Amino acid sequence: MREPDILEGQFFPPLSSKSQAARLSVTPGTGAPCVSAALADGTTVDGLTVDDLQARDTLHFRGGSSFKADRPLPPEIAARFQGRMRRRIAALEAFSPVKALAMGLALVLCVLFVRAALPLAARGIALALPDRLEQLVGEHTYATLRRIDLSASELPERRRQTLRRRSDALAEAARLTRRPEIVFHRSRIFGANAMALPGGPIIVTDDLVGLLGSDDAVLAVIAHELAHVENRHAMQQVLALAGAAAMASVVLGVDDSLLEELSATLINVWSFNNSRNFEKEADLAALDFLRAGGLDPALFVTAIEKLTSQACADVAEDARARCLAAAGNAGTGWLSTHPGAKERLEYLHRALGG
Repeated sequence: MREPDILEGQFFPPLSSKSQAARLSVTPGTGAPCVSAALADGTTVDGLTVDDLQARDTLHFRGGSSFKADRPLPPEIAARFQGRMRRRIAALEAFSPVKALAMGLALVLCVLFVRAALPLAARGIALALPDRLEQLVGEHTYATLRRIDLSASELPERRRQTLRRRSDALAEAARLTRRPEIVFHRSRIFGANAMALPGGPIIVTDDLVGLLGSDDAVLAVIAHELAHVENRHAMQQVLALAGAAAMASVVLGVDDSLLEELSATLINVWSFNNSRNFEKEADLAALDFLRAGGLDPALFVTAIEKLTSQACADVAEDARARCLAAAGNAGTGWLSTHPGAKERLEYLHRALGG
């Protein structure tokens, strides 16, 4: 018969935080090990049944008593007190080439899911959400922007009403299911810009109207923003980011700050790529909307060229030519939220047949 294993430590009676030194005797058997404790006061506690092993050094017994070993239990002893699920987890944690290969395959599948399945799932969920839910998000965002930056437009009321009326007619001609409100504001932060909030409204800055000049050119940019609202790009991005963050949490865990930072960085890079895809989709849709509304789709290309040139407006005159050349030839970087000017103009000209 095998000699019992002896463990040194502290024994805690049921419902007590007061302990005394003890020697735990663990005798292997055909079933559960036989466990008894010899206490420092000379008494012996026999027939102890282990309910749980915690942190590799603490045994909890049926009835409420416990034993904390002076050092972690040897693996061969700890294994006797682990439940089936805990033993399976321990086996998974042990390294083997097969497990490493399986983990690598799982990571590859996760990457494929994030790149392919997640955007499709986000699109399906976004399109199925009630319109009012998305509009509430847009309304709250708009209220926040008005508090921190947006101020009353200085454009003539008549021109604003004309642009709104023509935007509605464009949405009607393109048979859009969502007709967001068009609002005009001055902005210190956004400059010459237009942006579509989830479910609307679409914000158009005075600087953009001033830069583009004609109402037709402004409508071309509004057509791009209408495409964002129609396809619920903002909600798709939010849902996709939430899914990617959940996936990263499951795969990488959340205990290590370095892994947290790494996963956040990877998610951001992926979201920028997602954003560029949405921008391209909205660009091409804008051309179709303009055609449906009886407007020249080349207006949008001209507007993009003007916005690209605007980036060099504040550059010194002797360096402006170099700035314009660089802006026109700018490629698409990993951290770009929009396609680079060169790529953008190339696919727009292709879509126009030029």
